[in-house]
Amino acid sequence: MAPPVRMLIQLHHQWDELQNLALAIIDQTYAAALEIVGGVRDAASGIVTLSRPIDPADPDSPVLTVHAGATHCYVAFNNTRGDADAFAKYTTSKGKSKPTHCLDLATISISPGSLHLARTGGGGVGRKNRANVGSSRRELAIVDAIVSRLDALIRAEKELLRKAAAAACGSFPKMAQINEVFKVLQEMRREMDLEAVMRRRLQKRRVVEEISGGTAAATTAQNSADPTEPLTKRMRTLRVVDPRSRSRVEVLERTCMSYDR
Repeated sequence: MAPPVRMLIQLHHQWDELQNLALAIIDQTYAAALEIVGGVRDAASGIVTLSRPIDPADPDSPVLTVHAGATHCYVAFNNTRGDADAFAKYTTSKGKSKPTHCLDLATISISPGSLHLARTGGGGVGRKNRANVGSSRRELAIVDAIVSRLDALIRAEKELLRKAAAAACGSFPKMAQINEVFKVLQEMRREMDLEAVMRRRLQKRRVVEEISGGTAAATTAQNSADPTEPLTKRMRTLRVVDPRSRSRVEVLERTCMSYDR
């Protein structure tokens, strides 16, 4: 028989779940980055840096940049000039940005189109990691894996919130913290939503073009067609689908990264 909902809430360690997620993403991103570059890393720092245009068909496409190491990972796709300056604010003492969330063994920093995770408790977490980024998505496969892991934990937290609401446990003291972690996960997921980021970029570009003096006819034409449709189609063509897989999540986990917990 399933335990009562109040017991599930009491036994739930929401901050540990968030921390374990962050540490797993750090480990797996580093393992995947090493596989992509064939094990080559910066001799002094041990950091692997990867970059590629998000939309190869667009000459002005933002660049997906991944900085990965044993103690941190940084994923960004909101800067056409790369993210050297943006990354520096998380790694240099001068003007260093304050993390969005500080946990016992990790910090989480969320900003538009980027996610920085850092381990604060020393070495690795002792998990076995496997990385398989041999598909054509390569760097994009790292984002796929992060999103897949976020989605899995969001589903679990959402189900617990649903059960709590059905059992009228919304006023239970621990529910505020569970809701807070759920919001953090959603925020991380939103900034790692590649297609949503690109849609926002196209919409912003359209507004700028209209303000800069586009003709009424051009504006009408832009409003009558969805400018994100071609982009969405291109993004979908980048996805590698294995017909033997039974679900998209399975494809992402096998194509990108997985680990034994």
